[in-house]
Amino acid sequence: MVSVKTDSSLAQRQSISKLSSSSSSSSFLEEIITWIGHEGSHHAKHRGLLHPITTLLLHYAIIISVTFVSHDFLLHRISKVDAASCTFGSLHAHRAHNIAMFCFCYSVWLLAWRLYFFTPVQYRSAVVYEFCWLCNVSLIVGGLGLLTSKPVVAQAYCVTVGIDQLLWYVDLSVYLVRRKFPIGVAKYIFWEGTSWTTRITCWHHVWTLPLLLWGAQGMHPIAFVLSAIVMVANVCVARCTTPFDLHDNEHKLDDKVEPKYLNVNLSHELWRDIKFKFLQINYDDPPVGLYLFRLLWRWECFNLMVFMVLYGLCRAIFGNAPVC
Repeated sequence: MVSVKTDSSLAQRQSISKLSSSSSSSSFLEEIITWIGHEGSHHAKHRGLLHPITTLLLHYAIIISVTFVSHDFLLHRISKVDAASCTFGSLHAHRAHNIAMFCFCYSVWLLAWRLYFFTPVQYRSAVVYEFCWLCNVSLIVGGLGLLTSKPVVAQAYCVTVGIDQLLWYVDLSVYLVRRKFPIGVAKYIFWEGTSWTTRITCWHHVWTLPLLLWGAQGMHPIAFVLSAIVMVANVCVARCTTPFDLHDNEHKLDDKVEPKYLNVNLSHELWRDIKFKFLQINYDDPPVGLYLFRLLWRWECFNLMVFMVLYGLCRAIFGNAPVC
């Protein structure tokens, strides 16, 4: 009888221990997830470097995985091509390799330059967060696509950032003639709070499209489908991990220290310099899900228009695009 009671007591203690251990593990996991996510513009972790660097690494790990898994799936299902067998011809491979290496080297230089020279120093963490913008991601992941003989990856990122970068041409052309930005996508260059380092290093918006498309040798229809996937992934990850802006709580009474605007991948609101009424999707302060829905379907409509333009141009210049 004593033995039965002892066994029962031991089982209860083991059960309680397991529940306690499970609860502790669950609590620890929740703390990690909470820490990875953004916790508002004023939170101290956003002004250090640990959270921004973690966000950067996590963002690229997720995006690269989603991009290449989706690419291989679409290639197999739509074109019946085994992505593992993709190889460029020797001349094309040499060009694609050089373009990819240039994109990688430029990206490293851009990040290092901005980190070293960025002012004000209390917002230096913004440099790391901003490297999650699609215009920067396109250089890294598009370069990887060229390096691994998967040009559709580079093409998809050209479609995804195409609306922004084509409008850069419009903004800059009109600015040179009339000294005003008709669209507003490039207007941030002249914001009072924009550092000179950002002004010097923002010009990849002008050459990313032609360079990646030259390396990819055209535009394949699958790129449009893949662009929708990478667009949604980049916006959603940025929404979860990057704050809307940064506030320097230590100098909050100093009028000279303005908040640093981030809004990475438009994940919090439409870019504030774009004033067209039909694009205003924040007018009623919508909940997150509704805002993202409004943003993403509009963005994909623009992606379709960009794809049609780029497809026609690439078809005229390069002929039929290689799928791999």
